[in-house]
Amino acid sequence: MLLSNLIKTRLRASRLCLLICCISMVALSIIGAIVTPLSTDYELFDNLYESTPAIALLLQGALAIISQLSVSGITTAMSVGTIFLYYSMFTMYGTQSAYLYFTLPRSRRDIFHASLLTFTIESAILNFVGLVSLVIYGVSVGIASTNNMPDVDYPTPDVPTPEYFDATYVIFLLLSILLAIIGITLLSVITPATCCIYGCSTAKKHKLVGTIVASFAVNAIQSTILGVALFFPMLIYVIFASQSDSEAVIAYIIPFILFLVGIATTVLAVVMYFMTRNRLEKKFDIE
Repeated sequence: MLLSNLIKTRLRASRLCLLICCISMVALSIIGAIVTPLSTDYELFDNLYESTPAIALLLQGALAIISQLSVSGITTAMSVGTIFLYYSMFTMYGTQSAYLYFTLPRSRRDIFHASLLTFTIESAILNFVGLVSLVIYGVSVGIASTNNMPDVDYPTPDVPTPEYFDATYVIFLLLSILLAIIGITLLSVITPATCCIYGCSTAKKHKLVGTIVASFAVNAIQSTILGVALFFPMLIYVIFASQSDSEAVIAYIIPFILFLVGIATTVLAVVMYFMTRNRLEKKFDIE
């Protein structure tokens, strides 16, 4: 019960910033969805171009700029929300609030799990709203492009289904995509906790600076490990595929890469989890 109360407390503490970011993304997506079709609707500006071309050009240019700013604003709001979630994680380990959390009648492992669950819930909400907002904007762009396409009946080509596109290929592709999503998600959840715990335990005074330095170090180490882990299997498979005349072997490159990404990120996330938990339990001091 105490653990769930801790998670609820953390969610209440971050709900205002999270709400602002989500509302901003939805509002910007709606603005973009309204403005984008208008900015590319040349029939709407035909009469205005004939009467006052300067005003028509200025108005259409302004609408196009607003359309671009809306999608930029969505990605910016997502970035701001992500930075806030990182800082919210940091407050559990590097500020005076850490004294309160670590004096609760719960083990450090429970507090660690509470921070991971809180970050997972918050990031899921932020990314879901951001994805929906981008989809809304993308649909408006698609509608605008469709309305401006010439009304021509193009013949539908008769594309034969490749022989390798069978149930086995589809199942392997879907499983590879699912594994890659799981691995990347696990890695994105454990990384902030690793940076905060290692940064705060290394820097005794300037914990925020230590966390920022740890973030660069952890990202560099992750990139190196994933690059080495993915490069050689991919290189071997590409060499094998280049020497093979089978279309199926070549077609399996993308699912194979996704499968490698899923395995590598999952293994790295599990290793980081145990290393970070051990660091918190044995080498993390609250001063």
